[in-house]
Amino acid sequence: VSSPFCGLGSKTRYTNYISHQDEGRLEVGSEDCPFEGQAEILLTRMRGYTDSMDGEKFISVHKGGRLEIHGKPKKSWTKLTHTVVKGSEERRIYLLDDVSSWEHGDQLVLASTDF
Repeated sequence: VSSPFCGLGSKTRYTNYISHQDEGRLEVGSEDCPFEGQAEILLTRMRGYTDSMDGEKFISVHKGGRLEIHGKPKKSWTKLTHTVVKGSEERRIYLLDDVSSWEHGDQLVLASTDF
């Protein structure tokens, strides 16, 4: 299946909603052609039109449907090798894996493993 979101560039699609089931699918890129641009899906349905169990403006995937998003390959998460001590001053963090695929502007989220 050819994806409208394949390769580079900026792609925008307008729709009221997206719902997939029974082997329907939405693909943004693919394993063979990851989408490395800016993808935007604008949901345009007017408010107050709620004949769906999914709401007014939505992207839903039900039994048998698929949503696949393939972007630029990069390490999505890793573990810290040292504890980061609480405080407001600048500090260095040490990571378990190679994160050279991370780029300037990527966001970093630190989550506690202490529940």
